[in-house]
Amino acid sequence: MNHIREFLVYVGPLRSMLYILILILILAAFFSMGETHKSGFMMFPTLIAPAIVPMLFFVNLLDATMCKIMMSGKDSAQRRRYRHMIWYDLISLFAVFAAWTPFYKRLLQI
Repeated sequence: MNHIREFLVYVGPLRSMLYILILILILAAFFSMGETHKSGFMMFPTLIAPAIVPMLFFVNLLDATMCKIMMSGKDSAQRRRYRHMIWYDLISLFAVFAAWTPFYKRLLQI
């Protein structure tokens, strides 16, 4: 539990919330393949989460771009931290993409 807390402090509060939301969306992807529910808890993975995923996809790319911009003119410790943030963003981006590809594939019937 200490490692999780250290990681959340290291990435900062906003990125922590971003990564937690991404984790929730990845878990919701497993429940999104059934029929669409228009009420109750199952409305989240079948209606709400699929609408949020594309937005967070681009927010994640924007965060990686901003980290690259913020790296200029910083000392080596800060540059290393931003480099780590870029890798975390890219890994979480790939995880979201991998988790939601079957849903969007079925939705678009590709």
